[in-house]
Amino acid sequence: MLILALETATIPGSAAVARDGEVIGEIELPRDKYISEALLPAIDGLLGRAGAGPEDLDVLAFAIGPGSFTGLRVGLATIKGLALVLGIPIAAVSSLCVIAAAVSPKGGGIIRAVIDAGRGEVFSGVFRAEAGRVETIEEEKRIRWADLWPDVSSEEIIAGLIPESEGARARDRGALAAPLRPSAGGVARLAFDRMAQGDMRPMAVDEVSIRYLKPSWAEEVLGERGAVASAGKEGAQASGVVIDRMGASDLPAVLAIERASFSNPWTMAQFKAELADPHGVSVPLVARNADGRPVGFLCGRIAAGEAEILDLAVEADRRRWGIGMRLLTAFLDKARAAGVSRVHLEVRASNTRAQLFYRRFGFQGAGRRPAYYRRPTEDAILLTLDMTKTVASIG
Repeated sequence: MLILALETATIPGSAAVARDGEVIGEIELPRDKYISEALLPAIDGLLGRAGAGPEDLDVLAFAIGPGSFTGLRVGLATIKGLALVLGIPIAAVSSLCVIAAAVSPKGGGIIRAVIDAGRGEVFSGVFRAEAGRVETIEEEKRIRWADLWPDVSSEEIIAGLIPESEGARARDRGALAAPLRPSAGGVARLAFDRMAQGDMRPMAVDEVSIRYLKPSWAEEVLGERGAVASAGKEGAQASGVVIDRMGASDLPAVLAIERASFSNPWTMAQFKAELADPHGVSVPLVARNADGRPVGFLCGRIAAGEAEILDLAVEADRRRWGIGMRLLTAFLDKARAAGVSRVHLEVRASNTRAQLFYRRFGFQGAGRRPAYYRRPTEDAILLTLDMTKTVASIG
């Protein structure tokens, strides 16, 4: 049985190929590229080095989370697309179970698998390793690190993505702390073992879903499930939109949206400069509809622990569909992953709708620049998001 496995719940993510449970090739995704850019080339190279093609695959394996929102969404879209094209099923496994299986002691034992969720929280699941099997004995959940430790015993192995300070707490309680990142190779091995033991069956594309265990930044800040898209008809329309890195082929449509949105629009040369980006700080994002056409975009920069939003616009007849929220959420995901502490932007003083939009994400007023804008001349309102104080977590 030839399995292609993906692990995109953690950064940077990985892909692996395994034959009958033995990993014959594995690659970590590059940290200097967006996962949407890196994943398919990595898969192609991996299969080529293994002397196989997509048509040789029998099963796809995927770690469904919990973990990074962006990584999980891109990974799931990729794995479902491959499954549909190749006509093969998907073996879905928990990211926490992958960790537990990787450290499973030969003599059996209790493993508490953890993945740091940020903002003082942790994804946690408890598993029992016995007779070559790993079974769940405590449901996976998201809790605060401080609330985790009273339940931990000295008989447990604490394994996973553990901040150094929390590892010290584990040792203080007499538990063995084993820092470990889930891998695609581990996904492949666990999926094969569970299928061979009859503990799971591969699923059809429409049966596979992500295990988030927490809402996204937008959902928490706005205080409602599904807040990244408006309710009803508008939400259904926005759900077909994909957020990706902007490319040269997107620029004509992006420029048209820009010119229709602003009285003093960016030029084509400015957009091209963001794509060229010799310093590696630009984050140009585009929202594409179901047929791949750009319907919105965001240009920002991330450098030296801070981020700046330079430009954001959505096609006029698709505003209030949640597309702007999804673009901003995607940018904040990347900023948080890069360790950014503050995000800055400015808007026209008269643009109260934009100011309200950003304030709903936690941005606060930081000043005013007189006569900053031209055509017409107008003050700029400066807004800043302090990501070290924002309660919500992007994931």
